[in-house]
Amino acid sequence: MITKKGNEYYAVIYYRDEFNVARKKWIKAGSSQKEAERLERQFRTDLERGDVSIPKKITVREYLNQWLDGIVRPNRRPSTYENYRYAILSITDLLGDISLNRLTPINIRKYFDSVKLRVKPTTAHNHYAVLNAALEDAVTEYKLITRNPCKAVPSPRKNKPKSGAYTLEQAQRILDLMQGAEIYICILLGALCGLRRGEICGLRWQDVDIEGKRAYIRHSLDRLPMRYARAMPPGSEHIPLWDSVKNESASTVLALGPTKTDESENSIMLPDFVVCEMIEIKQEQELNKIQMGDAYKDLDFVCSWEDGTPFDPDFVYKKFHKILKKYNAELAEKRRKAEGIDAADTQNDEKIPDDLPLLRIHDLRHTAATMMLQANVDVKIVSRTLRHSRSSFTRDVYQHVLEDMQERPATVMDTLFQHPRHATKG
Repeated sequence: MITKKGNEYYAVIYYRDEFNVARKKWIKAGSSQKEAERLERQFRTDLERGDVSIPKKITVREYLNQWLDGIVRPNRRPSTYENYRYAILSITDLLGDISLNRLTPINIRKYFDSVKLRVKPTTAHNHYAVLNAALEDAVTEYKLITRNPCKAVPSPRKNKPKSGAYTLEQAQRILDLMQGAEIYICILLGALCGLRRGEICGLRWQDVDIEGKRAYIRHSLDRLPMRYARAMPPGSEHIPLWDSVKNESASTVLALGPTKTDESENSIMLPDFVVCEMIEIKQEQELNKIQMGDAYKDLDFVCSWEDGTPFDPDFVYKKFHKILKKYNAELAEKRRKAEGIDAADTQNDEKIPDDLPLLRIHDLRHTAATMMLQANVDVKIVSRTLRHSRSSFTRDVYQHVLEDMQERPATVMDTLFQHPRHATKG
């Protein structure tokens, strides 16, 4: 369109940028309306041919929000999307009003200098990863900037994760300790079958072959923001479990979604120990269904409450730690009492075990892998059980276990063959 301001004519071009945001460009044409009309026609022709480019004026906030909805939402899990969204809220609080093409390494460094005072190192590291990925797409995908300023800033160091694996003795104590707890089957599926927390809670009876002693891992149970779940189109890969919502003011909802990777969706063999527990659980659920009638929510989950609603993965984690903390507190009390007993009392020879480490539920999966490798199960079989994409990945993750086992072949040979010089003299 042609617009006049004072004695000057302007050709005003309306267009949409790479993110489909409506924008406009003003072209000064002087005092001639005909010249303004000519410039408008010429510019549109050149624009359609790709002979000119319109300057891309966009703030960091505008770009990151468009990147979040255009790149992250369609391609990442909802939980990942939420983590990215929270990171971007923090980043744009300080950097949001800066023009994207004017964002400098100094701006980014100042942000991380300030954010490290407010959040944990791992959180700051994750914020860096989000910003770096977004700016890299701004360079390679959208051509909005020519280089990524984040690359000139070192990534914040993250916390060393408190991960590991339980020993066989510790694992046995945990199984004994968890008997009678509602999460007992969850612990069995983690420690004996190597399932992830979401896979444990997402396991359904239709995916379990009791007679064949096999489980088909097809889903993971996640918790989604309510606004996200309500906006999902029909046929989405996530299925919100609306029956699990306890009240109308709830901000999240449990949803059955895909496994972590394509390789994760596979079947595993179930130990007899787990099968026996599952049979008992199935019988209890059938009884609950009869007793509760219409109040029972027949959602088909193996790990569920008395009314049929599935366990929240976060509940399993919290309950697991609550039981371990109580157990460790009881051990501490026993030690305190033992210290007060006269040392001359030789009848008190009870050995008090060490505390059980407060590891993650995910570390039960590491425990299963470690125990299988230590029992000389082939690494390819272990990889298949953990549903890794490659056995080389399993080998890399559990390299420390394999290195500890390197002495075994030599020990075996020493047992089978005794050198004459080492023979016991009569």
